[in-house]
Amino acid sequence: MNYKQKGVDHLKRKFWQFKAKKYIKDKDKTKHLVKRAFNKADKKQNIFTDIWENIQSLFGLVSDYSRGKYTEIPVKTIIMVIASVVYFVSPADAIPDLIPGVGFLDDVGVLTFVFESFKSDIEKYALWKQNSDDSDIIDVEEIK
Repeated sequence: MNYKQKGVDHLKRKFWQFKAKKYIKDKDKTKHLVKRAFNKADKKQNIFTDIWENIQSLFGLVSDYSRGKYTEIPVKTIIMVIASVVYFVSPADAIPDLIPGVGFLDDVGVLTFVFESFKSDIEKYALWKQNSDDSDIIDVEEIK
């Protein structure tokens, strides 16, 4: 069974996009989402080593978008990025995180899929972030 593909198939359901649209409208809810996502990823950083920079870019994009710092991104992209973060923190994803050895594979698959699918938009954000006054991908102290 391809656990990563199972997660991606799960993400493509309209349910996750519907949830993402709710987050777009609520700055505080989105800030809390990013905090939960960062904390979860930080605790399991050894699992996400290969995609750590990509994760930080995704979480940073959501944070900066919700605060109005970076809005030069297509709506479809931000919806899918937020949907992937909602999926990541959700206990009701395709493969529960509690399953040893495979519980995070779907999360890795979903985050990688979204990063690769919208890579040019996310790279534009990363370049903007690099050239902005706020040089960290994510202000870790603000998130924690």
